[in-house]
Amino acid sequence: MKLSIAVITYNHEKFIKQTLEGILKQNVNFSYEIIIGEDRSTDNTKEILAAYEKKYPGRFLIKYRNPNMGAIPNFCDIINTCKGEYIAFCEGDDYWTDPLKLQKQVDFLDSNLDYGICCHEFKKFIEDKGVYEDSNYSNIPETTTIKDLAKWCYIATNTAVIRNDFILPDWFSHLKIGDWPLFLFQIQNRKIKKMNDQMSVYRIHSGGLWTSASQLKRNKGDIEIINSILKNNFIKDSKAISNLKIKLITCKINILKIKNKNRVSLLRKNKIFWLKSKRSYMKRI
Repeated sequence: MKLSIAVITYNHEKFIKQTLEGILKQNVNFSYEIIIGEDRSTDNTKEILAAYEKKYPGRFLIKYRNPNMGAIPNFCDIINTCKGEYIAFCEGDDYWTDPLKLQKQVDFLDSNLDYGICCHEFKKFIEDKGVYEDSNYSNIPETTTIKDLAKWCYIATNTAVIRNDFILPDWFSHLKIGDWPLFLFQIQNRKIKKMNDQMSVYRIHSGGLWTSASQLKRNKGDIEIINSILKNNFIKDSKAISNLKIKLITCKINILKIKNKNRVSLLRKNKIFWLKSKRSYMKRI
């Protein structure tokens, strides 16, 4: 098996058809499997998947969860199920737009053994506004390493094809998010290729686990992730470790700034309320 396509989905009834159609339209010269983790959605996601299973017999391996596993355990189980030489990702609210996406990425990795991940440019779709935006990742070099990735995760999950030559440790399923730690765990001393072709859409909507989170919650999440990475000591590159520690300090500073800003905002609101109350009282007397 050349490639496995890993899909996790939960309550994506509005989006999952577009995800599946983007996958089915891939034009490739190699064998691949589509593995889906349906995490006991409370909408019609399960029924939509069942309809596709019936329409395309043998094309999907769908794991219907019962009970709900949670995003990261679902993510880990799907990865551990993948048998392909490579793994591509597309969550159930994102979609691929280029039918040659997988062929381009697999061809590159086949020809460049010193690269462990191949990603690409993408568009963002802002669901509540109904508009597309560029990713603003054009400043990312075409070749990067774990030193760069340790600063921040510039790889959108639905753009990544990675070599499937690793085994996830048990602690991984307890993380808050999976993509950035996975890419750090997988890449090690190899290089990362970014193609300049825009070949997918990353959807930003209120139901997204990470994109809908507040800045405070994101910074707290990053701190927990970095602490887990450092605790489990799987990164050997000293510069990458240093960059992670700098990121950790930056997140802590950001949290202090956010909390201070919130306190100032609350004080202002209290002051305005007090002034209004005072004026109202003076009018009465």
